[in-house]
Amino acid sequence: MTGTQIIKRITLPWPNRRLSPNSPGNWQSKLTARQQARNDAYLEARLVYDPADDEPLSGELQVRYTLRPPTRRHYDQDNVLAGLKSHIDGVCQGLGIDDRQFKRTVIEWADPLKGGRVEMEIRELS
Repeated sequence: MTGTQIIKRITLPWPNRRLSPNSPGNWQSKLTARQQARNDAYLEARLVYDPADDEPLSGELQVRYTLRPPTRRHYDQDNVLAGLKSHIDGVCQGLGIDDRQFKRTVIEWADPLKGGRVEMEIRELS
């Protein structure tokens, strides 16, 4: 496969504000948010990948995030990506891959969408 062919496309919810590194709050609320994000992402990944039927992803991968924030206000890209860590872990678990396979990351911002959304595209690098 070439580096331009999308092999998996996963839609994730906008990260909960408690997942931001700058978010105040107690550890229990952050833990609950992390667990929920990981579980949600795992389930979304399993919608596009069935280990019984699909060939496992191998080799080096590119991940492209299209960030559709919930409002027009400014969002710090680093904090959004840090807030996605649990989502990424869940996707990797669901796809049966290690996030170390992500060798190239592309981040794009798109128009806001009510509630926010993150579109994650995974491609094999040639």
